[in-house]
Amino acid sequence: ASTDSSHAVYEKHKSDSRIRILKNDKNRGCGYTKRKCVENAKGDICGFVDADDIISSSALEKMIFQHNINLDHSIIYSTYYNCDQLLKPITVSDQVGQIEPTKYSWMNQHPMISHFATFKRAKYLQTSGITAWLQKAVDKDLYYKLEETGPVLFINEPLYYYRHHSHSISLNKNASLAYQFHLTIKAMIVLRAKERKLTLKIMPHSKAQLNGGMIIVGLSLLPTCYFLNGLGLLLKSLWFFNLQSLSYLPKLFMKYFSRRNQ
Repeated sequence: ASTDSSHAVYEKHKSDSRIRILKNDKNRGCGYTKRKCVENAKGDICGFVDADDIISSSALEKMIFQHNINLDHSIIYSTYYNCDQLLKPITVSDQVGQIEPTKYSWMNQHPMISHFATFKRAKYLQTSGITAWLQKAVDKDLYYKLEETGPVLFINEPLYYYRHHSHSISLNKNASLAYQFHLTIKAMIVLRAKERKLTLKIMPHSKAQLNGGMIIVGLSLLPTCYFLNGLGLLLKSLWFFNLQSLSYLPKLFMKYFSRRNQ
């Protein structure tokens, strides 16, 4: 449901049998749309390319080859080029790498799983799926859930071109709220864990930070079509997280809004 002319561009390619065009009744955000994409996928291997980025001409071939010889792996991913607005490569990311077999990527800041990430749809169907109300950090939600279904494999080659521009939903002025969505996703890892205390102990964020993220994201959802989800987050933050962590919120709000106004 984009407001620009992108749908007219898609229509030009609808005669190509490899391409299917789906459209939302209204703009429901990134999480809802990516969830619908996987639900409508017909292939065994899935991967997302965001609208402002591109992949290398050999990316699909290399990913399919690795999936065919690593049948139990849930995610196979590469590193990426950081690009300018014209998609000219500037640097290769130094943040992506192989996750240790005994760890999950959420346990450490680096290395992490990132673009270009492909996954087996059968593994995805073992999870609860992408959280539809997520507006940001959607990929992290996907990666963390898929890690619970099988090992992951890193291809040390930049197969993705990640464009940096002022309208990105996760960079620049949007970076602060994107980080709060990321904290909320990690809080959800704790909430669905069988051993919450142990998971919280190895989580690289305090209970107060996780709680603060849930509250900020919950408040941000209230004016949207995800009002009930926002209200649910607020109730969960009060029910599952110690009220002592609320003492962290004034500092967190000041930090968040100061970044947003920069």
